[in-house]
Amino acid sequence: LTSYGAYTSLLFFLAAALFALTELSREDLPAGMAPPLAALLGGSLGVAWWIHPLSIVFAPVAAISLRTPARRAARGVPFLALAAAFFLGSFPWWLKNVKTGFASLRLGEMAPVPAGEALRKLGSLVVEGIPMALGGRSAWTVDPTVPGGTALALAAFLFLVAVPLAGPAKVPAGPGRPLAFYAVLLAVGTPVLSFLIARSDFRWDARYLLPIYLGIAPLAGLALDRAAREPSRLALVAISALLVVLGPGSQLRARPFGGYQTACIEETRAFARDLTAQGIDGVYTNYWFAYRFHYLTGGRPPASPFGMGAGGIVRSVEMLFAVDRARRPAFVLEAPAARELRTFLRSRGERFTARTVPSLGLELVTDVPAASLEILRQKRYTPTKGALGGSLPGRVAVVDRAGAAGAP
Repeated sequence: LTSYGAYTSLLFFLAAALFALTELSREDLPAGMAPPLAALLGGSLGVAWWIHPLSIVFAPVAAISLRTPARRAARGVPFLALAAAFFLGSFPWWLKNVKTGFASLRLGEMAPVPAGEALRKLGSLVVEGIPMALGGRSAWTVDPTVPGGTALALAAFLFLVAVPLAGPAKVPAGPGRPLAFYAVLLAVGTPVLSFLIARSDFRWDARYLLPIYLGIAPLAGLALDRAAREPSRLALVAISALLVVLGPGSQLRARPFGGYQTACIEETRAFARDLTAQGIDGVYTNYWFAYRFHYLTGGRPPASPFGMGAGGIVRSVEMLFAVDRARRPAFVLEAPAARELRTFLRSRGERFTARTVPSLGLELVTDVPAASLEILRQKRYTPTKGALGGSLPGRVAVVDRAGAAGAP
């Protein structure tokens, strides 16, 4: 659930929670359906909370649902089922945080946006974040996907949010009515909550805005349904065209990505088989390759981040310890880091094996002698002259897979 990016699994479980809550809000809900739906709601939110703190975007939806039939439907036994399922779904999070004094709540990603950054960040959210989420702009570039993409995306967002607010009486009765307002809360609440935390940066990608789709999808369906019921078909044509332009149409000009961080699936698997054939039983590498490698190979051989800064952040201490136990580990690094490693080994008069891996854009260093290997394992980065002289910090963050920060 948390390997190589957790956003898809996060959206899946939040969508399951949205479905359960919508069904619990039905006026005609059979009494026997309340406990299983409450359990589905609690379990989905529990797993979502363990997967990613972005699941907090569901909090406004849960709060407003207390004013709907969902509140009555979740009393008594259903409430107990909801609470128990939430605890079971989020159990890994509780387990790790009880051991670490709830370190997850002290992570840097939870820090609020600084007051001096608020205005700039608000502008970035409006001009870059929301248009990127709705297909008007590409990630990692300022280019629009279609002419006027930024304005079109903002117009589509405002229109979709306004549909149920402009004419609540026209929202079909039944489960669609509470769903419409839950969707508005998700569509609006996600950008607001993302804006409030310091970690989110809308200039390069919209990952913190991804739960917005849980609101946008049903609102788009509602807009098309409303347009189809209106006497004039012009609105239907206009809305359909806008959604097509910003959806699949935007992909025609979306910036393509290549390179080792986003592709090379078969190449990575072939590389893992080659390492195993050579007797390599552990891999020290950068953050991004470590988890893609683990995800694609099932941890055979195990891989863990190595280096300073973001490239050395460790999220799974189990995998780190597995690589530390390896008798013949390899270092798979980007060119600058590999060059530092070779320089360090040569300065100690060590003999080792090094070669490039063209298919991955990385370099492989193996057969590092035991004495130097022990130093590298203790430091968690290559101790270059500058680092040994004290000009660089010798601290590597270790963050557990369940979301709890460990000691540096």
